[in-house]
Amino acid sequence: MSQYRERFRAVRHAFGAFRQRIRQRQMLGNVKRGVGRQIVKIAGEDRVSSWVATYHDNRDRLRSFVHQYIDPEAWYYPYLKNGIKGFLWAFLALGIYVFMLNYNFLWLTGAMPSVEELKNPKLNQASEIYSQDGVMIGKFYAENRTPIKYENIPKQLINALIATEDVRFYDHGGIDPAPLVVL
Repeated sequence: MSQYRERFRAVRHAFGAFRQRIRQRQMLGNVKRGVGRQIVKIAGEDRVSSWVATYHDNRDRLRSFVHQYIDPEAWYYPYLKNGIKGFLWAFLALGIYVFMLNYNFLWLTGAMPSVEELKNPKLNQASEIYSQDGVMIGKFYAENRTPIKYENIPKQLINALIATEDVRFYDHGGIDPAPLVVL
């Protein structure tokens, strides 16, 4: 079994060395296509090559730091490396998602009311027209709503509403922050 593992490790090492030689041939000074060519035109070849050199130095320093603690020849190293990359990509995607929701990017969630508007909603009440003697002549409305006092609401209706709400109904002003905190 270890014989196959050694063969696999040797092939993986040879393939990695082959990929590294190909990358070394594709330095940014020889860029033939893509965004790299445009960056070289805008910033200049010397500046871009210094950026590339700085990037490679920092990457090599990070790799040497990681390789102090984790053996790159270990069988689990590619899985660990890909797992960390996947976690970082997922974290980036989550950050972009939160940014898009928080700032309503491209108006994806529509108009969001403020907390003050949620606590004190503006009611669409019917406009009532009365004559001089106090007799109602008519109503104008988009939604025929009539406000009533709290005392006129039956106690059973209030209890039914609270039963469909949550346990902390009396502890918040209409928006319960506890379920919003996931972690």
